[in-house]
Amino acid sequence: MRDASRSASKRLRFATLGVASLGLAACALPPTSPTAAPGAGATAGWPNNFDRVLLAPGRSAVCYTDPCAVHFQLPPGSGTRTVRVNNQIAGTGDESEAFFVGSFYRFQAPATFTVDGLDVRPAVLWINSRF
Repeated sequence: MRDASRSASKRLRFATLGVASLGLAACALPPTSPTAAPGAGATAGWPNNFDRVLLAPGRSAVCYTDPCAVHFQLPPGSGTRTVRVNNQIAGTGDESEAFFVGSFYRFQAPATFTVDGLDVRPAVLWINSRF
């Protein structure tokens, strides 16, 4: 009887190690390409320990982890413009591609993004982190 319980205990340990090994192997897989989703722009396919969002005039977003990396896409034909967050300068870029404007935390939310010199709707970032 004692040998049967030892044998069952060993099988359970090996099964547990096998499942843990599979989980660790999955974590070692190469990350997906940032261009994995067509049209998703600067935020597609980056598995990190924080969210990344792409905002644009009138396009708001919610992040579910702290911090949240924010990229901003200017509308076509707008040229080079300055983006402000809660009336503080966050970055300058042009309409050719999305550009990084900063990482934001829950205590900074909601953050309102505006564009200097353009009469467009603001974008709002909410961060709903439970950590």
